[in-house]
Amino acid sequence: MNKTKPDDYVYTAIDAIDEIAYKSIGKGQPKLSSGKVKWHKLNAWQKLWLVSVVMQTLIIVGMSAPTMDFSFAFIMIIILLNVNCLIYGIGLGIAWGFTRFKGSFHH
Repeated sequence: MNKTKPDDYVYTAIDAIDEIAYKSIGKGQPKLSSGKVKWHKLNAWQKLWLVSVVMQTLIIVGMSAPTMDFSFAFIMIIILLNVNCLIYGIGLGIAWGFTRFKGSFHH
């Protein structure tokens, strides 16, 4: 009987995809870490958005550190993440609208 769990197939598929992606880098060059590969796949606006979210979070934690009121920091980070996700969603909607608008002129 086959003792392979479904998760084993998922990890094997992910490893195979990684191997295919790393073939384009070259054999003599070191492999990029998974984080660096993900960072390079982001466009400029996504990188800017991600850096801004991290900076806002660090500022909130930095402001809360002197008083050690991290419950306030936690609530503010939750609000901050929700607002930033809303902004990102609005940006995706605007980008989708622009592509639909530009696509209507090509037909």
